Amino acid sequence: MQIQPTQKTARLICGVVLIKMNEIMMKKSSPIIHIISCALILLIFPSGLWSESQTKENVYIPKNLEETFIELKKLLPPDDLMGFKETPENEIFNYHFSVGMGLRNKWGLWNKSRLAKYFNNIGIFHPDDMSMIIFKSFWRDLNNKPIQLESQIKYYQDFWKYSAPPEVVVSPIDGAQIFFILSQPCEDLTISEHCRVHFGVSKSDESPWAYQYGKGVFEPNGKDKKRIFEHLQYIRSRK
Repeated sequence: MQIQPTQKTARLICGVVLIKMNEIMMKKSSPIIHIISCALILLIFPSGLWSESQTKENVYIPKNLEETFIELKKLLPPDDLMGFKETPENEIFNYHFSVGMGLRNKWGLWNKSRLAKYFNNIGIFHPDDMSMIIFKSFWRDLNNKPIQLESQIKYYQDFWKYSAPPEVVVSPIDGAQIFFILSQPCEDLTISEHCRVHFGVSKSDESPWAYQYGKGVFEPNGKDKKRIFEHLQYIRSRK
């Protein structure tokens, strides 16, 4: 049997969550962000937590980006809507861990909902990226600025393209899979602001290797080899 917390319990949980958020988010962020976050957590948190009458079946999941604007305007009281609108664009990320978490769960972005499939169809696959596009686009729409969806999509596609190694990278010596344990920004960031070099060891003989998008697998220099082995020993000592 599913236990439904009371509204008092829900508010207590919300308070604890926001205290933890304050430890994570920038201390200089505006207090209005935290106030709105609490209000929206109560509204947007996964179904079944805040109200016995709120069930998964009656949650409306938007079918595209434009419909997310409509739903957010319904959920946000006028004062909170104005607070979000007046938040500087470079501080929108502060909503990611609080409101964004509830939104990702509520709208099934982790569970292949129709909204998640909409984003998949335009080339966005991670729920964190989906929610940030929703927030940024909604903020721009409220402030009568161009949404620039294509450039937002490209930003996240470039991020994964240049910053993450492929799921399987193999040693050029024997074809054994490489286990990556470290990464750092590329020396030449003109390639991409997201460019990273990944360091790891072969699963067959623990030989050290590096990988970078566009460059492929290559042998790291002596300094990086030392870092790889030191970190490998650290990992083993933690087990």
